[in-house]
Amino acid sequence: MRFLLHGAGVETRAAAEGLRQRSRGDLALYAPQGGEIERLAPLSDPEADRFLEGAVYLRSPGIPPRDAFYQHAEEKAALVTTPTGWWLKEEASPNTVTVTGTKGKSTTTALLADCLVAAGRSAAAYGNIGRPPLSAEPVSEEFPVLELSSYMMHDLPEAEHLHLVTSLYEDHLDWHGGRAAYHAAKLRPFRRDRPARGLAPRAVIEAYGLPSSVTAIEEVVSPELHLGSRLIDAGPPESGFTGGPLRLALQAAAAATAILVGEGAAALAASEAAANFKGLPSRQSLVPSEDGRLWIDDALATIPEAVVSVLSRFEGRKVTLILGGADRGIDYTPLEEALAASEDVAAIAFGPVAARFRFPYLPAETLEAALEEAATRTPEGGVILFSPAAPSAPPHKDYKERSAIFRAAAGAAR
Repeated sequence: MRFLLHGAGVETRAAAEGLRQRSRGDLALYAPQGGEIERLAPLSDPEADRFLEGAVYLRSPGIPPRDAFYQHAEEKAALVTTPTGWWLKEEASPNTVTVTGTKGKSTTTALLADCLVAAGRSAAAYGNIGRPPLSAEPVSEEFPVLELSSYMMHDLPEAEHLHLVTSLYEDHLDWHGGRAAYHAAKLRPFRRDRPARGLAPRAVIEAYGLPSSVTAIEEVVSPELHLGSRLIDAGPPESGFTGGPLRLALQAAAAATAILVGEGAAALAASEAAANFKGLPSRQSLVPSEDGRLWIDDALATIPEAVVSVLSRFEGRKVTLILGGADRGIDYTPLEEALAASEDVAAIAFGPVAARFRFPYLPAETLEAALEEAATRTPEGGVILFSPAAPSAPPHKDYKERSAIFRAAAGAAR
């Protein structure tokens, strides 16, 4: 068997080591955008073309379907997917869970792994919040839980696993070529000749006519967190699980746990997981501050629906919402409607996307200026929420840089 790795990203580098460890066959690298993988000299275009015939083509997830070599591979290769896709097809056990969604997938993945461990099972998170499953160290847990992006799911091959969809909105439309293609990628396992078993919100099941193999999350765990006759303990309000995105993630994780290990074990395990959950960076993270206000880093909330969801967590409190970043042309109506209905939220906006907003906001030249204004305007006991509703734009490289700026401001506030 021959493997052609396209791109030298994190996942393909891990795959090279994993395939060598398994002695699976000949490896080659095609990296026209640059980058290196140890012990693999990049092939030229003609060399890659010759190697591709009948080979397994494993692309870095970020390489889009419009890429010319990707399209060429679809005609010549024996299999076209990502390293994670190949692992899922060839090595994953039926107990594997894949988790995706426009928002909530990282937190749900982490909580599901925690729930399974609390239920006495061997489980761990892989994919976007863990190491790639195809790597030098084989996956050994009974229940691997994989967070998958839409990039990974675009050409995910058929395999036996439980597939969980947390939500479906708009994101990455330019990469996929539109909303329909983006949603199709997320739902791909349910569209096979033999659909995967799985879970999704009832609204998604109804909107897309998903097959009977897909169970509504709400049928297993109610929005009030009832699992059968048992109530999942969400903890005190400050835990975040009593409302908003964390509650939805706990509901989905508990539902999947119930499917995998039974209702009785799942209810107790979900309560324990919620009590011990430490959160994930830049996903509704409480940043330590000494100024008597809650500073919430939600830098990864890059679509309006995610912002609306996190605002529901702070109903009844004064919130200064900091928005801004790149304009991707998505619909901001859900956020506009939520802000119009609230008297407790004041918005400050910066960056190119601010020109798109059709609601009252205070303009700021930079993120730093927005933070200074928020610190001045927010009363003691209020919330300063960085939930940008847009991805990073220059001068910021990525969400980590914006998060660091926010955290520094919170730490310095008095």
